[in-house]
Amino acid sequence: MSEKLPIRVAFHGLAAGGEAVGRGADGKTVFAPFAARGDVARVQIGEEKKTFSRGVIEAIEIESPSRTTPQCPQFRPQTPLHSCGGCAWQHVSLGQQRDAKRDMVQNALSRLGGQNVEVEATCGGAGYAYRNKADFVVGREGIGFFARESHDLIAAKVCPIQHPQNEEILRAANQILQENPQFAFDAATGRGDWRRLVARVSTGGETLTTIVTAHSSWSESERVAALLRERVPSLVGVLARGPKSEAKRVWGRDWLVERANGLDFRVSGEAFWQVNAEISPLLALGALELAEVKAGQRALDLFCGAGFFALHLARSGADVMGIETHRGAIRDAIWNAKNAGLKAQFRAGDAARELGRFKRGDFDLILLDPPRAGAAACLESLQRIAPQRIVYVSCDPATLARDAKTLCGGYVLRRALAFDLFPQTAHVETVALFERRD
Repeated sequence: MSEKLPIRVAFHGLAAGGEAVGRGADGKTVFAPFAARGDVARVQIGEEKKTFSRGVIEAIEIESPSRTTPQCPQFRPQTPLHSCGGCAWQHVSLGQQRDAKRDMVQNALSRLGGQNVEVEATCGGAGYAYRNKADFVVGREGIGFFARESHDLIAAKVCPIQHPQNEEILRAANQILQENPQFAFDAATGRGDWRRLVARVSTGGETLTTIVTAHSSWSESERVAALLRERVPSLVGVLARGPKSEAKRVWGRDWLVERANGLDFRVSGEAFWQVNAEISPLLALGALELAEVKAGQRALDLFCGAGFFALHLARSGADVMGIETHRGAIRDAIWNAKNAGLKAQFRAGDAARELGRFKRGDFDLILLDPPRAGAAACLESLQRIAPQRIVYVSCDPATLARDAKTLCGGYVLRRALAFDLFPQTAHVETVALFERRD
């Protein structure tokens, strides 16, 4: 049976998964990667569903005025299966990206959550060199990232969205692997032990790396640490961990100091920290704006990490408690509050389980910043405790919308702010305010 001929598609937007969305001549919805709003293209359909099709672009007939030139050699629209999976939108202007991200949040809240709120314009900064954390994959092909929709390794010499000092670590790791190819893990043979390298750079310019190995310990970790130290002057510490073990210090220290809005934060190598140092301070200020903290109010920071939001709330006069599962992050948060001269309590534990200890009226405000899966396990307790305000920080519009639908039995969604912490990708951060129905 012969292959179907390409169809002509006019693209009108960008979808939540990173693809562009358009319509063919028959009006059917078509998704394809590497198109932009305003493109008209010939698309080879590879997947047919009842209500939509999915394909790849064969040729662009009319280019969108919003198209830009990608800066990364691993961003390869002509060969989608051999393109790095990290970025989806380097071919699209930042303006179009941010419009799309705002629309994603708006559509999710409306269609999935049943909420009628105007999402406020997306706040963003530099499009490149913004990421303070890299998670490089190591293999027999070299070091880099996974390809789109697969675990094939795309070797990389550069990564333009990374902070230049993380690129310096990438260059150093490439040199080490060229000189010592036996270090790299080979999934086909099981030989080698080096699987990943996590690189972090602080606002002060210090760097920290974590060597991730295939087994619980690796005798060459100290040698790799020494080779990295020789090549990366900014390096202050090297950690190592196996697939299921906690990170252990190989050399130097196991934390960095971050600065945001005049506050200093010690952050352990394995603790969560936002990847965009330019926009994350604005994220905190946005959350504070919605919280409207008054002196003496009782506030709970769920999934508090190293105390990023908790310290901002405490400085505004709130009596703060933070809860976090990662014990290293809790140690950081306690140290950070003491260092800043702020009163805040922190407790290590599961968020949903710890919430069960509190009763109605214990808090005036609850701020939560859950992982991508959302906070479904916490919602019943949140409504039982019934704070006047809930500020929800989300990295996934779909799970935010799902949780909003549940919360809005006893709350009203008043505002939603969108933040572009991840340019060139389809990810967006949202801060939403829920007020109790009285």
